[in-house]
Amino acid sequence: MEQKCRPVAVLRFLGARGRAEQGTTDPLNRLPHVPGEVWIVNPPGFGGSLGPVSLLRHAQAALLAFDEMVRHCPHARHWVYGHSLGALFALHVAARREVHGLILKNALPVFPLLQSRLGRKAARWLIQGMPPGLDALRNARHSPSPAVFQISLQDTLATPSMQQDLVAAYAGPLRTAFIHGGHDIHQYSSKDEIAYCQAIQWLHGLNHAAAAGNTAEQMFENHGTR
Repeated sequence: MEQKCRPVAVLRFLGARGRAEQGTTDPLNRLPHVPGEVWIVNPPGFGGSLGPVSLLRHAQAALLAFDEMVRHCPHARHWVYGHSLGALFALHVAARREVHGLILKNALPVFPLLQSRLGRKAARWLIQGMPPGLDALRNARHSPSPAVFQISLQDTLATPSMQQDLVAAYAGPLRTAFIHGGHDIHQYSSKDEIAYCQAIQWLHGLNHAAAAGNTAEQMFENHGTR
């Protein structure tokens, strides 16, 4: 008997300039035949949410938002998406919750960015004020979920080399989609759109295989890990 396709619920964390009311349905719009819904998070202090603004409150809100999505969609596959700074919070969730799929677009690892701008000593001083749960590399090492890394080749903020460090540290199986464009690119070339869609379909394929009862070893052998 054919396995019925389970819905997918996606929690999206946007970049510093993103707003939930302006968000899209990516990545579900790359899976037109898959039922599901997208939840987009405005961090504390943005949109209609109450302040004050802080990284700690944002990290706490990220976990609360994921837990609420799971409560509301208990039978769905639960995915987390993060773009730019939002990737920090997506990784924060993925390292602490059961996430069925993770999508990171131009993930912004803060310490390497500060180091490249200010030098290692100043970066270490500033990083001491960050919540320890937002260490992107540490969270990547503790995230077992299958993941898609979308890396823009002309990104001058989260450079491809910075993002490759996250890819190398990531604990779970992953696919990388390289995109021609800058940090906030939204319009892809036909070739890049195909590459990204294939990566999202790979991710959904792993979820579908899990629903059919395959073991993790069988899924990764059939679909690849890197």
